[in-house]
Amino acid sequence: MGAVTHKDSHFSYLPLAHIFGRLMDNLALAESASMGFFHGDMLGLVDDLKLFKPTSFQSVPRLYNRFNSAIRAATVEAEGFRGSLSRRVVDTKKASMKLPNGKGHASHFLYDRIWTPKVKAAIGLDRVHSMVSGSAQLDPDVQEFLGAATGIRFYQGYGLTESHAVGLVQHTNDYSTGNIGPPMPCTEICLESVPEFEYTVHDKPNPRGELLLRGPTIFKEYYKNPEETQKALEPDGWFHTGDIVEIDSLGRVKIIDRKKNVLKLSHGEYVSPERIENVFLGNTGIVNSAFVHGTSKESALVGIFGVDPETFAAWASKVLEETSPTTTLLRSRRQLATPRSGRHSSRSWTTLPERPSSMALSASRTCALMWNPLLSITAF
Repeated sequence: MGAVTHKDSHFSYLPLAHIFGRLMDNLALAESASMGFFHGDMLGLVDDLKLFKPTSFQSVPRLYNRFNSAIRAATVEAEGFRGSLSRRVVDTKKASMKLPNGKGHASHFLYDRIWTPKVKAAIGLDRVHSMVSGSAQLDPDVQEFLGAATGIRFYQGYGLTESHAVGLVQHTNDYSTGNIGPPMPCTEICLESVPEFEYTVHDKPNPRGELLLRGPTIFKEYYKNPEETQKALEPDGWFHTGDIVEIDSLGRVKIIDRKKNVLKLSHGEYVSPERIENVFLGNTGIVNSAFVHGTSKESALVGIFGVDPETFAAWASKVLEETSPTTTLLRSRRQLATPRSGRHSSRSWTTLPERPSSMALSASRTCALMWNPLLSITAF
């Protein structure tokens, strides 16, 4: 998994209240690796990375999604020669990553000299030899693209607070995406059928069910909460994770649902809002926040999505075949955030000073585009 050694430089920025961040910091300390701490402002995280130049990087899907959007906008989605070359590089590397198990790789003798170093340097990962994603499910397309664009070995792992962030992780020679790999040596796994959601260990071609963990890293009990402890832990030590998975023929585990987050709509269909959110966050490139909600009384879901002003302006310009600077969108957003304009919806766009003539901010009034300064998201 790209283990940390005394020769590595570890960058600490994840909250220490989060078990994932604490585990990685403890691991670096245990191995006597060099450590650097970010200055406290997430907006300056990339600047800190460029200054410290870590050799390994661990993060959560939300940050990787932002890296994905920014790199895509500057490379494969760019116009002209830059875009053409970038698409050729990424496609070539993706093909190499899809070679039979054990033969895949994300390197190229030419592109890793003339193209890849610039991408890595842009986000401060010049010296990084491995990246790890944890705490939530990472979109397969994001993992594949970042692995190809940076040439860095990119692992997806799985763990919970109850397992001290330890559980499963992808194998070094496995470049597949969409799975969390096999169990780590310190962890046992088994599946339990969930018949109410039609998942059973007898399903074909792969067994499916709730993932259970057991091992020395599993917690002892919830603090002063014996009822919840009894629900989560079996007498023989198996811990119910609440995640529904399937195991393929190579022993790799893939998360397909979340038992606790699955809801049933009025017409009887089971859906996972979290999975839908991850699809939008990982595939659109212009969405930086998503919230999907539903109830058993309704037959449809409701979604609220926040756009990334940096990538949205370029996307809107491309759709409208006209140019619009990012600063125009940012200025418009700030204008909508003021109390004076807070009650306006789509009409506010037509009354803004220096209204953009290109973007559909004025033309697409049906979007009812609003800015909520409390939620810090743009809903439409």
